[in-house]
Amino acid sequence: MNVMDYNHKFNSLARYAPDIVLTVRAKVHCYVDCLVDHLIRELKGSIYIG
Repeated sequence: MNVMDYNHKFNSLARYAPDIVLTVRAKVHCYVDCLVDHLIRELKGSIYIG
């Protein structure tokens, strides 16, 4: 999943959890935290593959 796909998915799912992303600041925090986790998983996979 690239960053644009992640962005689209995050925004579409955020509509269903408004209590989690009440403010823009909370939304940005959640977005960045989840994106970092996703990137770490992707990098770990590429390190093992070679």
